[in-house]
Amino acid sequence: MNTPPYKKALKYLIIIISVMVVCAAVAFWINSEFDAFVAVVCAVLCSVVLSFLFLFYYSFYYRWARQWLLAGILVGLVLFLLLALQNELENVYSVMMTPKKYDNYLSLQTHTPYRKNGKILSLLSPNPDKNLEYNFLFLNEHAQLVLMQNVHYPHFYKFNRQGILIDSLQLTNQCDFEYAFLGSHYVNFNDNQSLSWAIDGDAQLKPITIVNHSPQWTDKQRRTFFNEVQNTADYYYIYEIRSQESDQSDELNTSKSKEKVFFYRNERWQYFYLSPNEYTYQKIPENERSKGENNPLIGDFSGRFTKETTCKHHSIHPLYVTENNRGLYIDLVAKGVVFHLLISRNNPMFGSIDYQPLYCLKNGDEHLETYQDLMFYSNTQLLYQLFYNSQEVYIIRELAN
Repeated sequence: MNTPPYKKALKYLIIIISVMVVCAAVAFWINSEFDAFVAVVCAVLCSVVLSFLFLFYYSFYYRWARQWLLAGILVGLVLFLLLALQNELENVYSVMMTPKKYDNYLSLQTHTPYRKNGKILSLLSPNPDKNLEYNFLFLNEHAQLVLMQNVHYPHFYKFNRQGILIDSLQLTNQCDFEYAFLGSHYVNFNDNQSLSWAIDGDAQLKPITIVNHSPQWTDKQRRTFFNEVQNTADYYYIYEIRSQESDQSDELNTSKSKEKVFFYRNERWQYFYLSPNEYTYQKIPENERSKGENNPLIGDFSGRFTKETTCKHHSIHPLYVTENNRGLYIDLVAKGVVFHLLISRNNPMFGSIDYQPLYCLKNGDEHLETYQDLMFYSNTQLLYQLFYNSQEVYIIRELAN
């Protein structure tokens, strides 16, 4: 069998690869944009493909070509395996490098409920083994913790001062999520309904009625009445109508206003439409758009809490970050009981221990600590504490006898 010469083909291959790679590299050096980077990647991939085809063809004729082809395949396979197993290798190395003193620390995600010295740390959920992502969480006037979850239908849960679930409610005929909590009243803006269950246990949805004769009011009358509501109502909320079709009382909106005002006065909920000529939602100052709106317990901490100059007797004690930056070992102190925890992430999220400082915040009876995306909430009126791990909420309370 005649063996074809390879030197000339090799010369052309080297020239083609050199031109492609050099041109792409120069373009990236001149203009370091994404398109130039893609050009460099394409040049390298084309070089690999051309080299493979060259070696594959001449491997039928030359032993050295077969050897280089096999070596290239093995190198490519090794690189592929390294990339595919990178996370596993990093995790193994991280475990090997973690000091032995953290061997008795328990993973927060897999070892809860965590019982220790008469206390229990568990997910804040009717089922301690199942995490629930809550849409709303707040304390009512009786210092009871009220949670709301929207999964097809609104679900409500209520916990007493000891952190024990005492009541729950599911609204099977409600699936509209345009709502707010005014005081402890749940108000559905599109369906014009209110619910006082969070404060008095009444599970009956009540209709919110329109103010008599208000559809026929003049602009001046609407403005005068709005000013009166601002001064006399216990709660009010200006709702921006996003869709006329979703507004259940649209036929009463004779002026096709884009905003309506819900208010609570004399133990009665009512609403009326704002004048489209006098008011728009954007023109009203933000601090005048509502009164008595109940914000999430933690979500508005920056507005309710003041920063302490020093953190004395704090509860979150960050100790060690794993080598892969996916794990953080902490001591969590709750009323003298120390929980040894490992906080894990799927992606490298943690920096060094000093990457982000620990902040301590106060607001009367409330105390909040924050470290990276961890938060610890305590309140002198409550016999339990809350621990936030990103999107997960945990409760620390006394074990029931």
